[in-house]
Amino acid sequence: MTTRTVLAGVLVKDWAAAQDFWTTVFGRRPDEVPMHGCAEWHVAGGGFLQLVEDAGRAGASSVSLLVDDVRAERDRLVQAGVTVPEVWTVPEFIHAVTFADPEGTQVTLVEPIAPQTAADVVRALFAAYRDQDAPAATALLADDFVFTSPQDEPIGRDEWLRRCFPTADRMRSQELVDVVEVSPGEVFVRYVYELHTGARHRNTEVLTVRDGQVVETQVYFGAELA
Repeated sequence: MTTRTVLAGVLVKDWAAAQDFWTTVFGRRPDEVPMHGCAEWHVAGGGFLQLVEDAGRAGASSVSLLVDDVRAERDRLVQAGVTVPEVWTVPEFIHAVTFADPEGTQVTLVEPIAPQTAADVVRALFAAYRDQDAPAATALLADDFVFTSPQDEPIGRDEWLRRCFPTADRMRSQELVDVVEVSPGEVFVRYVYELHTGARHRNTEVLTVRDGQVVETQVYFGAELA
């Protein structure tokens, strides 16, 4: 069987009131009302939700809607007066929240979690360093993390956090020029930073990522820029 699109049906008793509720969920009135007792909302990709008047089976439906930001949608609905519980998460799969329409239909908003690449982990670590967010940086570093540079003997995570992490305060800005995964789990980074003194420098680093954490950083210093 080749399926071109999917129609989700929600069965309701009070068709007029149900339209108001689902207008709040979608943030707009129905895209089409082909007949009394049937209203449709169209979604990107060709699918659509159809609201159908069927008193005998109302409240027995369930529907899931994929969204870009489930927490933002939850906040929007709560502000509009809809009772929505907290978002729940299946790690590395989805963020989701489930609530009900006035007749008992179960509605689930789902935000797929995009797979995190090694380059994403490295960008997050640099952001935590720039923001001086020690809890975030600690979570991104493996217990057996090792740091080396031309000026440092190999040091572990705790020593790096004590000695190197606070040095971001010296910088006025830092720009990541290249963040490239050159082999599985191995990320090449080239960046330019400017100190509060006005001096500008270029550095390169190679970071190794394993299971969503950085396990090694190798720093190769560049020359001061004119």
